[in-house]
Amino acid sequence: MAMKAGRFVKTEQATLNWLLQARTANIPLTSTIIQIKAEEFSRRLGENGFTASNGWLDRFKKRHQIKLKSIKGEANSVNPETVETFRAGIATTLPQRYAPEDIFNCDETGLFWGVTANKTLTFKNDPCKGTKQSKARVTILPCANMTGTEKKQLFVIGRYKNPRAFKNRRHMLRCTYRWNDKSWMRSDLFTQWLIKWNRKLSMQGRRIALVLDNAPCHPNIALSNIELVFLPPNTTSHTQPLDQGIIANFKSHYRHMYTLGYLCPAMEAGKPPAFNLFDAIQVAAQAWSMVTPRTIARCFKRAGFKHPAVTEPTPEEEEEENLPLAQLAARLTCVGIPCDTADADRILTEDDGLQTHAISEEEIDNELLTPVGEDEVPEPEDASESLPIKPSHKEFLAALEAIKLVQLYASFEDGPEMDELHTLSFRMQSIGIRHMPKKKQTT
Repeated sequence: MAMKAGRFVKTEQATLNWLLQARTANIPLTSTIIQIKAEEFSRRLGENGFTASNGWLDRFKKRHQIKLKSIKGEANSVNPETVETFRAGIATTLPQRYAPEDIFNCDETGLFWGVTANKTLTFKNDPCKGTKQSKARVTILPCANMTGTEKKQLFVIGRYKNPRAFKNRRHMLRCTYRWNDKSWMRSDLFTQWLIKWNRKLSMQGRRIALVLDNAPCHPNIALSNIELVFLPPNTTSHTQPLDQGIIANFKSHYRHMYTLGYLCPAMEAGKPPAFNLFDAIQVAAQAWSMVTPRTIARCFKRAGFKHPAVTEPTPEEEEEENLPLAQLAARLTCVGIPCDTADADRILTEDDGLQTHAISEEEIDNELLTPVGEDEVPEPEDASESLPIKPSHKEFLAALEAIKLVQLYASFEDGPEMDELHTLSFRMQSIGIRHMPKKKQTT
């Protein structure tokens, strides 16, 4: 007996067509990602009243005989012979033609920058409560060389041209920021990024190789100082260095800093975290800086890029590179969020598989939806937290005294952070002297 068709025919058809293309392109999918995409289609198609609930998803999958197991990732569809051929060929010969310092890898990853632990933990029972999560996302392009000694500044793609959180602070961003209505990487943005980098390399008299996947947003263009080396299709889960643990390590640092530095203190104070896109980018930049050369070099090796100086990690080093989930779970539990290591892992991997670029040149949006122009997308009134107000000089001095207390506390622990704390204290004192209020002249 055939199942009754759904009420929201256009939304279901758009979602189905997109899902089929995603499966063909081996885009990793989860229930959460499908539900977010369905609600996006319903909004743009004007089918009001649609909710991508768990019940809807179950009926949708039954109507179209969809099993998520077959589209969850590409690892099961990888041809081992193709992987071994690549590793025995390009991955081995490339280091013979280029110095390891001149072999780079880049790859896009999606980030739900503002997702809270509470929202994440509810995904167990209700994977798509609210649509704000699809808005509070960015696409990030990390790029690093084979030795891990050179990491390019993060390329971040958001949804808004001039987010309110950037007001008077755009020059302070520790990234390259671009925008479009979907927060996706596009071929024109990627080309601009490549050309700018190529120009810099040309001025340095340096030539490098850039290893990347063959996504539609990565055009094969000729450059004077960058050789583009494309990975075999459907093999990136095995051959892409960034997918061997670099991106996971970066996101682990990000989630730890956000959860422990913003979410937990806010919950202890009984208020939501004051965290906007500017803060997220600064935290992401710091998280990227914390990914060690050792981690990067070993991930290149796992992908098949041989380097004799790279050794296998000891169990102690593996534990150091993978921030313990127990630490995160314990901290959340302390502030009233029951959390075990499985929940903590869910927080760290919540946005894995988030779409970061058009799946094909004829993206389903262009077939079923009214094309979105280049006009700027208006930012909703509630899209950012209240903007910071410049602290007074008195508040600055109080913060400086707090740092001195941290120094004193750390001195009893004799940890490796002491030098950094001394440097921070010195720099803050210098800032305080430069910006000390001028005394009014008496007449």
